[in-house]
Amino acid sequence: MNDYLVKSIDKTKNLRLLTITAKGVVSEAQKRHDLWSASSAVLGRTLVGSLLLAGAELTDKEELTVRLLGNGPVGPAIVTATADLKVKGYVKNPHIALPPKENGHIDVKKAVGQGWFEVTKDLGLKEPYTGQVPIVSGEIAEDFAYYLTKSEQIPSAVGLSVFVNPNNSIGEAGGFMLQALPGASDALIDKTIKRINELPALSTSFLDGMTPEDLARKILGTDCKILEKDDVAFSCDCSKEKYAGILETLKSSQLKDMINETHISKSTITRFIKDIGYNGFLDIQYQLISENLENNINENIEVIHINDLQKVKSILVVGNAFSVSSLLIYKSFFKTLNIDYQVRIYTGNNDSLEDEMVTLIDSETLVILVSLDMNIRKIVADPYCDFYNYMNLIKSNTNQYIYVGEKDDTYYDENQTFHISQALPYSKKVEKLCQFIENIYLLMK
Repeated sequence: MNDYLVKSIDKTKNLRLLTITAKGVVSEAQKRHDLWSASSAVLGRTLVGSLLLAGAELTDKEELTVRLLGNGPVGPAIVTATADLKVKGYVKNPHIALPPKENGHIDVKKAVGQGWFEVTKDLGLKEPYTGQVPIVSGEIAEDFAYYLTKSEQIPSAVGLSVFVNPNNSIGEAGGFMLQALPGASDALIDKTIKRINELPALSTSFLDGMTPEDLARKILGTDCKILEKDDVAFSCDCSKEKYAGILETLKSSQLKDMINETHISKSTITRFIKDIGYNGFLDIQYQLISENLENNINENIEVIHINDLQKVKSILVVGNAFSVSSLLIYKSFFKTLNIDYQVRIYTGNNDSLEDEMVTLIDSETLVILVSLDMNIRKIVADPYCDFYNYMNLIKSNTNQYIYVGEKDDTYYDENQTFHISQALPYSKKVEKLCQFIENIYLLMK
């Protein structure tokens, strides 16, 4: 049976119901993340619940993200679903299996623990909207229902089920989401809830071949109306191409922030990188940037004249951390050309850096002096600027040097300067600077 979601309504048109079968969705997640039983149950239920919520509330290109932020052994579960019923997600700790409860079922409540249940909706407005409620059950279905009732004021009942086989494969997965519309009477709601309470276990019913249409009729009655049927799927748009532009500017501190904010362990990222054939983070960062470099110089970047570039044996980049920290990654590039590439951070009144520069610079060294927050004139013509002192030292040791700074209309030296517009935001300045370094690399290849 293919995975699909059915929308239906009762004969009074006061109860709306979504029912779903999603074995394939949860199976794909289990295989991709190598999930053990408890982790499969937690992520699987969150995936199914998120698809039901997306089917109930999203249109066009809208999407939502559900964060089950529990303190149990599985850790947080993060799931994103779209209006076209595509879903993806992960848990922090994929290899969790717990002793079963007395009835033989997976102890999902213990696996989740206590914490917060959050839903963020991107509805195409200026800012996404986030609703948050405490985890009241840990069984996940009740937490979806509590969120809808408390945060969105929609009286709801939710049922979710994931059956995990002894070998950790997925036997069945599915569920339902019932919502009371404004005209629903208490008697109608009570009658429907009674039907739900009399249902056999969802997992057993799905294993016995129950379809979403069958489940709809069991809950709403045989006289309910099936409105539509839509396919659902696990779909991860993650790719090397998508993240190349992100990874090429990441620093170690940013990587740590990303790990903390997404609740992924460092070992998980390292294992993933090695699983796809790389030696480590710097290796994948280098490879991804390399794939993005064109075989010729970027036509949008000003190319300056550099004397005897092919004779350069080493490159020294000097600037404050604000300006040059993004350039550290290029050491791997120039290493392939047997070029010694060094980046030195200027911190102000740094006599030791001046002493070190004397040892690093010779006639075969290209020096790149960078400041993204200072104009060219100040760098090269202001005797009270520390960079001015650096330039005198550089000029006395090599004729291969470049100034990189904000454009100043009062100063031009087309042979020795690379201008970056002062009007650009910092992220664009960094982008221009990185392209400039890449062009130097391409010229030297």
